[in-house]
Amino acid sequence: MKKQHATTVDNVMKQAKADLLPERTEREEAERAAAMKKFTEKLEALQAEKELLAEDREREKIEYKLHISKMAEEHAKAMQAQRKELQQKAKEKGDDDRDSLANLSIGSASISTPQSSTTGSPRRQASPTNKTEKLMRAVKLLKHHVLKQKKAAQAAEKQYKLKEQIWQEKLVQLKEKVSPEGDRGVMEEKLAKMQRKVVELVQERAEMEEQLEEAKYDGLKARKAKLVKAVQEKEEENQRLKKQVDEEKSRYSKFETDFAQMRFKLAESQSEKEELQEQLDGYADIEDTMKAQLTDMKRQMEQKDGHLGRQKSEVLKLKVSLKKLMKRYAELEKQLHAANKKVAAAEAAEDDDESAAADAAKTGAAGDKDDDLRARYAALEEKTKEYKDALTNKDQEIQTLRAAADPSAATTLEKYKRAVQMLKLNGLKQQREFKKRENDFKKRENELNEKLIDLEGLVKHKLALESELADDRGKLQIARAEIDDLTNEKEDLLDEIAELKERLATYEEEA
Repeated sequence: MKKQHATTVDNVMKQAKADLLPERTEREEAERAAAMKKFTEKLEALQAEKELLAEDREREKIEYKLHISKMAEEHAKAMQAQRKELQQKAKEKGDDDRDSLANLSIGSASISTPQSSTTGSPRRQASPTNKTEKLMRAVKLLKHHVLKQKKAAQAAEKQYKLKEQIWQEKLVQLKEKVSPEGDRGVMEEKLAKMQRKVVELVQERAEMEEQLEEAKYDGLKARKAKLVKAVQEKEEENQRLKKQVDEEKSRYSKFETDFAQMRFKLAESQSEKEELQEQLDGYADIEDTMKAQLTDMKRQMEQKDGHLGRQKSEVLKLKVSLKKLMKRYAELEKQLHAANKKVAAAEAAEDDDESAAADAAKTGAAGDKDDDLRARYAALEEKTKEYKDALTNKDQEIQTLRAAADPSAATTLEKYKRAVQMLKLNGLKQQREFKKRENDFKKRENELNEKLIDLEGLVKHKLALESELADDRGKLQIARAEIDDLTNEKEDLLDEIAELKERLATYEEEA
C-alpha cells in the first residue's frame, strides 16, 4: 500500500511540474489542452462511478434493515405459534403426569421434609426470557457497532476526498495565477509544500484504514465468541429439557393404551347397534308388504260389492294385525333409541378421555387432585379422631388418678397436652409442605415449557444470524474488490497523464 501511495504522489508531482513549465508553441498548447480534457473527463467518470457506488451502498443498507425487520416479525409469529402448540400439547399430556407427581410428593412428604422447609424459600431461577433478551441486545449492539465503523470509514473517505478536491482546486488556481515566465524557484517551493501535504494525507488515510480494519475484526471476534458461548449454554439446557420431554412421552403412551381400549368397547357397541338396525329393516319390509296387501283388499272390495261383510271382517283382522305390527315396531324403535343412548354414552366417554388432557385444569385433573387431597385430609381426620380418643382416655385416667389422690396426675396431664399440641403442629406442617410441593411443581412445569419455546427460537435465530453474517462478508469482499479496481484504474490514468507530461517536456526541450 505504501509503495502504491508513493507512486501516486510522484505521478502527481510530475503532473504539476509539467503543468507549470513555460508554454512556447500553439501546437504544444493544443496537445496539452486535449490531454487535460481527457484527464478531466476520466476524473468526472470516476467521480460518477463513486457516487453510484455510494448510492448502491445506501440502498443495500436500507434493504438490509428491511430484511432484519421482516425476520424479526416472522420470528415473533413463529414463536407465538410454537407457544400455542406447546401449551395445547402440555394441556393434553400433562394430566397423568401431574397426578403421578402429586402422589409421589404425598409419599415423600410423609417420609421426610422438603428442602424448602429447612433452607427457606427456594432460589429463583433465571428466566429464559431474560437470557433471550440479553442475546438480542448483544446482537443489536454488534450490528450498531458495525454500522458505526462503516460510518466512520465513510466519513474518513469523505474527508480525504474533500482534501483532495481542495488540493486540486489550489493547483488549478496556481496554474491560472502563475505565468509561463514567472519565478520557477517560488513555484518549486510551493510544489514541495504541496508534495509534503499530499504525503501526509496519504499516510493519514493509510493509518485510518488500518485502525478501522483492526477495530472491526477485533470487535467482531469478541462478540462472536460471546455469542458462541451463549448458544452452547442454550444447547445444553435444550438437551436437558429434551430428556424431560422423553419422560413425558413415555407417560403419555400409557394414556394412549387406555384410549385404545375405550375405542374397542365403542366398536363393540356399534356392532350391536348395526344388528338392531338390521332387525328394524326387516320389520319395515314386513310393514311394506302388509300395506301392499291392504291396497289389494281395497281393490277387491270395490270390485266385489256383494261380499262387503266378509271383506269388512278381513279388513278388521288386517287392521288388528297391523296394530300389533305397529306396536312391535314402536318397541323396536325404543330398543334402537336405547342402543343409540348407549353408543352416545360410549362416544361421550371416548370424548372425555380425549379431552382429559385439555380440560384437566377445569374438571378431570381437578377431580383427581381433589380425590388425592380428600384422601389426605381423610387420613388427617382419622389421626385427629385417634388423638381425640386418646385425649378422652387420658382424661378418664386423670379422673381416676385424682380419685386415687395421685400426686403425679398434674404432670402427666401436662405431658399429654403437649404431645397433642405437637401432633397438631406436625399435621399442619405436612399440609403446608404438600401445598408448597404442588405449587413448585406447577412453576417448574411452566418454566420448562417456556424454556423449550425460547430455545427453539434461539436456534433458529442463530442460524439466521450466521447466514446474515456470511452474506455481509461476501458483500464486504465484493466492495473491497471494486474499490481496489477503482484505485488501480485511477493509478493507471495518473501514469498515462505523467507519461504525456514527460513527452511534452521532452518536446519542449528539443524545441
